[in-house]
Amino acid sequence: MAPDLNSLTPSSVIPNTAPTTPAVNGTRGTNGAASSPAGPSGAKKPNILYIMADQLAAPLLKMYNPKSQIKTPNLDALAANAVQFDSAYCPSPLCAPSRMSMITGLLPLKIGAYDNAAQISSDIPTYAHYLRLAGYHTVLAGKMHFVGDQLHGYETRLTSDIYPGDFGWVVNWDEPDTRLEWYHNASSILQAGTCVRSNQLDYDEEVLYKSTQFLYDHVREGPDARPFCLTVSGCFFSSILDVRAFPIHRPSNMALGFPHSSP
Repeated sequence: MAPDLNSLTPSSVIPNTAPTTPAVNGTRGTNGAASSPAGPSGAKKPNILYIMADQLAAPLLKMYNPKSQIKTPNLDALAANAVQFDSAYCPSPLCAPSRMSMITGLLPLKIGAYDNAAQISSDIPTYAHYLRLAGYHTVLAGKMHFVGDQLHGYETRLTSDIYPGDFGWVVNWDEPDTRLEWYHNASSILQAGTCVRSNQLDYDEEVLYKSTQFLYDHVREGPDARPFCLTVSGCFFSSILDVRAFPIHRPSNMALGFPHSSP
């Protein structure tokens, strides 16, 4: 297991460190690594909002395809004031390996993330580890397909995962023809059509609610609050495409980027 960052000696280049107070049940603790919202030069660090969605195809978004019939006013507004990548590709066609690659910066082969039941070692650093050392409050809302360790550098997790956090996805090779009732099968094709409600839609609404509440709570803390990196990760996020969802007006110190979506 990787050491808890709160047990590490704060970097000498990050001023105004504060005593350690762990984050419990979604509360905002003070990370012993750094508590000042300002960087070494005194400039205020930007907040980071990282939005991830499974079912989001770049060629169908207006920011990439002006002829698209899909209306995405919030995403369009965010993209107009953000960095936009034109040549970014998923490192794996499967959800979990692609996510593990994104958070570690390493190819799935390097970290042993071969399928959705793969467990990456807790001693592999993620961007959440690095940002915490830089004084950020790293927060995860939504799915990430973690097996075992449910944080991997995140200080706070606002929701549980929607899928098993254990090896329930692993095939029983003693009975290779036996498939669990809830596991992938052809039902998604045979039952294709308009979906009024599903557990994924229920989950996405919870993720968006918790994320929005976190942003309000951050503002309530005032100008001296630690900078945050909030990762918002869902299945479909149809609500984000609606103008009523995440407000597009943001503090001037919030950085936004549009990486590729994971499969």
